[in-house]
Amino acid sequence: MTDQSPYPPQQPYQPYQPYPQPSAPSSGRPDYARAPQAGMPQYPYAAAPYPGQPMAVYPVMPYLRPMGPQRPGTATGASVLGIISGGLGLLLAVSTIILTTTLDALAQLVAASHSRSTAVMIDYVLGFGVFVTAVALLTTSITFFKGKGYGGLLGAAIAQAVVTVLLHIVFPLMLPRILGLNSSDLPDSIRFNSGTVFYLVTGLGLAVSTIILLLNPSTKSWRK
Repeated sequence: MTDQSPYPPQQPYQPYQPYPQPSAPSSGRPDYARAPQAGMPQYPYAAAPYPGQPMAVYPVMPYLRPMGPQRPGTATGASVLGIISGGLGLLLAVSTIILTTTLDALAQLVAASHSRSTAVMIDYVLGFGVFVTAVALLTTSITFFKGKGYGGLLGAAIAQAVVTVLLHIVFPLMLPRILGLNSSDLPDSIRFNSGTVFYLVTGLGLAVSTIILLLNPSTKSWRK
């Protein structure tokens, strides 16, 4: 009767054989620094430095500062205020011209007197004056970001203050005399209303602020 064991037959015992030790290198270089043997795969990595060899030092990139002079904050503020003044001036000029055109058409329908035509003409002149000043403020403010147009921006800011006073103070005060009326015949609510006060305060405030910033020594140093 044969032995039908489910386990495989055992192998005879073999004595322990130690692994062969690597031979000592003939020089002071470690094994990993020796030249690769034939048939061994080559890797594109640089060999490690020898013991005692200093590590490679990479140069530190210096901090790159922007070239050229820096624009002062006062110059930037003057340009920004000029752009705001120019935008509001365009709105005021367009609304003034449209309103004056409407009043002129109504005056012709009712055969208004010569004095009313004079008032309309003065309003036209002031409206176009505001338009020209607003365009000058916009163009010179944009160019002054690069240091150009200092004199033009200063002149436009002064013109803005003058036109604002003429349009919202002088003209309303002279309107009754131009129309041949007494001051009591024309209510103050028509000459000085909330819109007039808003444009007067805003226009003078922006103009004076722009002039003050432009007269600052740091702003003058930015002009070219």
